[in-house]
Amino acid sequence: MNTEIQRIGKHLEFFLKQINRDDYSKNLPLILNASIGEHTRHILNFIENLLKGLQTGEICYDKRKRDTGIESEPERALELLFQIFSLIQKQDLNQNIELKLVVKRDKDLFIKTNFSRELVYVLEHSIHHMAIIQIAIKTHFPEIQLPKEFGFAPSTIQYKYKNIKK
Repeated sequence: MNTEIQRIGKHLEFFLKQINRDDYSKNLPLILNASIGEHTRHILNFIENLLKGLQTGEICYDKRKRDTGIESEPERALELLFQIFSLIQKQDLNQNIELKLVVKRDKDLFIKTNFSRELVYVLEHSIHHMAIIQIAIKTHFPEIQLPKEFGFAPSTIQYKYKNIKK
C-alpha cells in the first residue's frame, strides 16, 4: 500500500509544481465549471478527514473543511500534500475507527471500519478525481506534462501493460 500512496503523492506533486494559479483555479466547462484546484482540494480534504478521524475515532467524509485557499493556490495544496502524505505513512493500518455517514439532516449511520480499509477507499477516490484532472489538463493545458499512469488505478495499469506487451 505504501507504493500506491507514494505514487499518488508523487503524481499530485508533479502536476502541482507545473500549474500556475490562473490555470489551477479556472472554472472549466468540460468538468462542469469546476476547477482543477477544486478537484485537488477535494482529494486532499478526504485524506485530511481520514487522518482527523484517526485522532477522534470517527471519520465523516461528508463534513469537510473545503478550504478555498487550497483550491486557488497550488503552492498551498502542495504544502498540504507534503504534510498529509508524510502523516499517512506513520499510521497504524489496523487502527479501528467508525465511519459516520450523513443519511438525512437529523440521522447519521455509523459503520465500524479500520484505517487500512478507509485508506484504500480514499486512494481509489483520489484516483477517480485525478482522472478528471487529467482530462481537464490534456484538454485545456496540454503544455503540462503528466505521468502516463496519472489517474489510473493499479489494476488498470497492470491490464494496460499486460495488453501492450502482447
